[in-house]
Amino acid sequence: TAYYNMAHALARAGHRVTVLYALGEFCEHRTIEHWQAEYARAGIQFVPLPAQPVRGHSAIKISYAVYRWLAGRTFDIVHCHEWRGIAFYTALAKRQGLCLANAILCVGAHSPVLWHLEGMNELADAEALEVDFMERESVALADVLWSPSGHMLAWMRREGWRLPRRIVRKPYILLDLPPVRTRTAAPGSELVFFGRLETRKGLDLFCDA
Repeated sequence: TAYYNMAHALARAGHRVTVLYALGEFCEHRTIEHWQAEYARAGIQFVPLPAQPVRGHSAIKISYAVYRWLAGRTFDIVHCHEWRGIAFYTALAKRQGLCLANAILCVGAHSPVLWHLEGMNELADAEALEVDFMERESVALADVLWSPSGHMLAWMRREGWRLPRRIVRKPYILLDLPPVRTRTAAPGSELVFFGRLETRKGLDLFCDA
């Protein structure tokens, strides 16, 4: 949602925007061709990420494939999130002078894997610890860190993350929201939990209340 709205806002402002879709040809609804045409109507190039022959779990495969796609291409700014270390190999290669020499790498901090597990009261396995390292390094090696939340920045500092010098705290861009209509409702007899059914989303707290 965050990057969908950012991409459309930048395109509407006259920027040339490319969305690199990290799940390749996978679609929950319709086809890649449909989404390429849909984004093209908004002036956005939508590119499914080509797979790379690399061993490892999904985070390693996707992160390396992202780097390989970006290597040799020229952009002014590259936005990516920290989740599952998607920018790890790109940030590492950029620091070593192997790609994006004249680009700004902006990593967004939204929901690291250990933050997820902490909220769920769950323990980390070996893969989660590897992904945690990839996430931390992608943030530490970024040119700019962006977070919509002061809470997230405080959590990272508490957990010992190395943050870049340039940090931007800005809320999400929300485009095309319908107008809010308020009305006085009669007292209800039913409480509804609106959210994913998990501890991190407040289900336990809701049930306790």
